[in-house]
Amino acid sequence: MPGTANRITVLDPTAEPRAEQHELARRPPELEGKVIGLLDNAKQNADVLLSRVAEALSKRYRTAVVRQQKPRTAGDAPLPMLEDLAQRCDLVLNAVGD
Repeated sequence: MPGTANRITVLDPTAEPRAEQHELARRPPELEGKVIGLLDNAKQNADVLLSRVAEALSKRYRTAVVRQQKPRTAGDAPLPMLEDLAQRCDLVLNAVGD
């Protein structure tokens, strides 16, 4: 075939975004006296953010705070860590730093 040596095929790797609907997690009616878990994703500055959140929550709502940090930034938190937070805490906040 004449001219095919100079032809290239361009592939478009993008896909249409998938819109999924999820129900929001239940919120407690108040935070006063609750045990709040703070899950650090191990990225830079997540610990700084969570330290300030813990301080503010403790002062404003007299909450107890349980802090955990993922062993690495990539991937999910280990199941035992999540189970521990679920057992010890009334709610958990996840911080993403960078």
